[in-house]
Amino acid sequence: MKKKRSISVFLISILLGLMFIVFALLQFNDPDPEVWATTYFFIAGICFWNAFRKVPFYISLFFIGGTLIWAFFQWPVSYNGITGAMTPGSGIEEARESLGLLICSAACLFVFLSSRKLEQIRKNH
Repeated sequence: MKKKRSISVFLISILLGLMFIVFALLQFNDPDPEVWATTYFFIAGICFWNAFRKVPFYISLFFIGGTLIWAFFQWPVSYNGITGAMTPGSGIEEARESLGLLICSAACLFVFLSSRKLEQIRKNH
């Protein structure tokens, strides 16, 4: 018998998915929208997938690891905050992009943990 997702996992996953769709749509005025919109659409897809079914652990781990590594290498050499004018070399855009990737990692961690929780419930019953 299949266990359904809990209502809290379902709602959080849907809200995260919608949030990442908004993030993706906001990227279309960025100098490199295809990279960021694609990333955010992928994370939105994983969140929506998690709302209805267990996501295989290796997929969520791949995206957790990938976005963490990407965020590390995206971080600016000189941190000048995340507000203010994004002048060339200020590092503000890179800092914002890194923080966006950390949000992606956090969402994928939620997907991983909620899928593992469902797996543990299934084993106990």
